[in-house]
Amino acid sequence: MEHPVFSPSVQTRKYSEIIENPGVSILIDKRSRQPESINLIRAVTITGRARPLENPAELEYWSGILAARHSYLEKFIKSPSSGLILVQTAEYFYVRRFQEVYRWIPQKNGS
Repeated sequence: MEHPVFSPSVQTRKYSEIIENPGVSILIDKRSRQPESINLIRAVTITGRARPLENPAELEYWSGILAARHSYLEKFIKSPSSGLILVQTAEYFYVRRFQEVYRWIPQKNGS
């Protein structure tokens, strides 16, 4: 996942706060699948800078990717009341066994 993209309503607090402060972090975990032991939880935190997409070519490209992945959201994604936010990833943190933390910084050339 080089560039996470998501589509919040432009009327939300989330959207306005990202506009005001584009530094973001995104946590993805699987607690709901393994609640019996904290040592089995695995999580990834992505940090980076978020920016609303405004260029028509970028909007078309990224909304197409998002809608292809989540077809049930296509109407929402393409609604005038929805925005499209792209996160330019700075680094990833992978946590397993509750205390093992690994850091990865993607290279600027996309590798």
